[in-house]
Amino acid sequence: MYKKSLYCIIILLLSINCTRQKKSDIPIIEVSTDNKAIFSELFKEITIVPLETNTSGLLGLLAYRIEVFKDKLFILNQLASHKNVLCFDSSGRFLFAIDKLGLGPDEYTGLSDFFIDRKRENLILNTENNRYIRFDLLGHFLEKIHTDSVYFARQMCYLNDSTALAFNDQSTLPKGIDLLNINLNTFNIEKTSVARSVLSGFLTPQLPISVYSKQVLFYDATDTIYDVSDISKRIAKYLVNFGRNHKKSIKTIVQGISNSTDNELLGQFKSLFTSKQLMSMFTLFENSRFLVIGYAENSVPAKDFKVKNSFLLYDKRDQKTYNSANIAFDVLNLPNMGNISILGKYDEAFYALFTPDWVPKNKEKILQSKNLSEEVKRYIKEGNDENNPLLIIFK
Repeated sequence: MYKKSLYCIIILLLSINCTRQKKSDIPIIEVSTDNKAIFSELFKEITIVPLETNTSGLLGLLAYRIEVFKDKLFILNQLASHKNVLCFDSSGRFLFAIDKLGLGPDEYTGLSDFFIDRKRENLILNTENNRYIRFDLLGHFLEKIHTDSVYFARQMCYLNDSTALAFNDQSTLPKGIDLLNINLNTFNIEKTSVARSVLSGFLTPQLPISVYSKQVLFYDATDTIYDVSDISKRIAKYLVNFGRNHKKSIKTIVQGISNSTDNELLGQFKSLFTSKQLMSMFTLFENSRFLVIGYAENSVPAKDFKVKNSFLLYDKRDQKTYNSANIAFDVLNLPNMGNISILGKYDEAFYALFTPDWVPKNKEKILQSKNLSEEVKRYIKEGNDENNPLLIIFK
C-alpha cells in the first residue's frame, strides 16, 4: 500500500518556472493568493449528487478522471490491485463497472487511462503494450486494437472525429517526445512534439491536457501552461507560482535526476512532499470564464502522507486567482472547499468529487445548510467513511 500511495503522489508532481517569453508578458497564477470568494457567487449553477454506494461501484484509493456523455458519468478508479471504470447515471445511481483484469480478448493486465470517442460513441481503454479496447456506452466489449506505433500515453483526449491528443511519458519511447497526435482508427502516431523539459519524463501530472472549444492547453513540466492547439507550436499562456520552497525543491530534484537511483529519488520525493516543501499539480480544465488547476499537498508537515486535494481558480475575465482554501463552500455551509478533487469538465461545467469530514460536529454544520435536497440530507445523516463521495457539478 505504501508503494502504491507513493507512486500516486510521484506521478502528480510537477515543477519549475521557465519560458522563452518574458514573465511580464504572461499572467502569473499564484497559489498563495489571499483573494476570498463565495462559491455560489462564482458559480450560478451548482448541483450536488451523492454517488450511490454499491459494492460493485465503490471508489477506491484514488479517482483519476471523470468523463461525461449521454447522461452517463464515467470515473477512472484506482483499486488496491488495479484500475477499473465505474459508470453512474446523472442522478448518481450506479450502473455498471468495466473491470476486466485478465488475459482474455476483452481483458487487460494494466489500465493507464480511458476517454470517450464522441463520434463513434465508444469508451476507449488505454491498456498495456499499446493495446486499446473499445466498449460501448453500456460496457459491452466491441474490439481490441493493437497499434504499430510504440508510445506510453498517460492521458488521451478526443480532439475531433479522426484525432486524439496524447501526453506521452517522454522518458520511454519515443524518447524526448511528450505530445502526440494519434489516429483514432489505428491509434498510430501521426504527429509528435519535442518535450521542453526532461522533467516531464519524471514528474508527470495526471491530466495536464485541457480541450475547450478550439483551444488546447497543456500544463508543461516547467509550471508553464501552453496553448498547444497545434502541437508543433507552443505558445506560453500562463505561469503557475507554487512558491519559493517548491522552486527550491524542484532544483534539488533536477540536480539529483542524473546521479540518483530510483529508490533515492522516491525517498527524496517523499521527504519534500511530506514536509510541505513540494506541491503536485494534478489536473487542468478550462471553460469560457475560468481556468481550474487541481493540485495536491500534504495537509500538515509530517513523516507520513496525509494528502489534501485543492484547486486554483483563475478568472480569465478579471485576471484574478482564488485558492479553494479561501472559497467559502456556502452550499454545504462550510468555511472552504476542503478536500476536493476537480476531475472533469463537460459543457462548461466542472465536475469534482468531495468527501465530507464525517465527524458529528461537521455533519451537523452541513445539515444546517438551506441548499440541500432531501436526498443529500439523507446522505449526510447516514454518511460514514465507507460511503462514495459527493459529486459537485458547477458552472
